[in-house]
Amino acid sequence: MRPPWTLPLALVLLAGCSGSAEPAAAPSPTPAATAPAVQAQPTCPATPSTLNWPEPVPADLPVPPTATGTEVQKRDGGVTVVTFTTAISLRQSVLFLIEQMPEAGYTLARGDAENIEADAPFIKGDVRGVMRMLAVGPCRTDWLMALSTGGSAGGGTPLLPPRPGASPLPFG
Repeated sequence: MRPPWTLPLALVLLAGCSGSAEPAAAPSPTPAATAPAVQAQPTCPATPSTLNWPEPVPADLPVPPTATGTEVQKRDGGVTVVTFTTAISLRQSVLFLIEQMPEAGYTLARGDAENIEADAPFIKGDVRGVMRMLAVGPCRTDWLMALSTGGSAGGGTPLLPPRPGASPLPFG
């Protein structure tokens, strides 16, 4: 003889195993599952720069638009470091270098770009340098330019490639 509780247990188990012949409806997409909207680029002022490069920066080196506030430091090994600010976005800064440096005869080497920072090594004749751009705001980019002109005793500096055929990365 079966215990009296087996029949209700069997009915519960059978009910749990029964299923519908129709497939389950797919969940409707939620706003989070849809594609993200394209972020609009900021509209920054187009004020032309009145900046003149300090010595020993070559006068034909393109000056970024809206550049202001230069500070110059001379370092051991013949390296000159120039810092300044522009009222343009990081994207506009990178595009400026890509368009203007080759037009002025400068060769851009392989650089590096991230969300808020970009580096662009360059060379022309005996001038070697690197531009580092840091996004401070939607329409503000701080720049650091390190460059060397002429030959140096050790074949280069720790910041800059010693010759055109060397690694274009400042740390490579």
